[in-house]
Amino acid sequence: MKRIYNRSDQKEKRKILRQNMTEAEIVLWNALRTSDLINCKFVRQYSIESFVVDFYCRRLKIAIEVDGSVHEDLSAKAYDAQRTRILCRYGIKVVRFTNDQVLQSIGAVIDTIKHLILPLLREGGSEDPETVELTEG
Repeated sequence: MKRIYNRSDQKEKRKILRQNMTEAEIVLWNALRTSDLINCKFVRQYSIESFVVDFYCRRLKIAIEVDGSVHEDLSAKAYDAQRTRILCRYGIKVVRFTNDQVLQSIGAVIDTIKHLILPLLREGGSEDPETVELTEG
C-alpha cells in the first residue's frame, strides 16, 4: 500500500515551511495550541500525498489552510480546487481561511473550527468531505 501521510520525501519541505510560517499561520497555530478544541490536536505542515497542508487534525481528518493574496489568482484558485478534490478523496475535510480572517478575527476563526469539530465528534468522523469557509456575518 502506498504511503500518503508524512512521506519521508516531504520531510525537508515540511521543515522549511514550519521555519517560515506566515504571520497569519503563526497566529492560528498559537490559537490552535491554546484553544479548547475538545481534545482535537492539530499538527502543522503535515504532508498528504505530494501536498503539505498548513494544519491537520489526524483524529477527524480536517485540514486547515490559511490563504494569502496569492490564492486569489485564477490559476491558484484552480490549483487549490484540484488539491481540495484530491484531499477529499481521502475523506479529508478542507477548511480555508484568508490571512485577513485569521489576523482580524481569530476568535471567529476558532469558533468556526469548533462548530466544525463538534458534529464530527458526535458522528465519529466525516462522512461527506467538503470544503468549508468562514462566512462573514
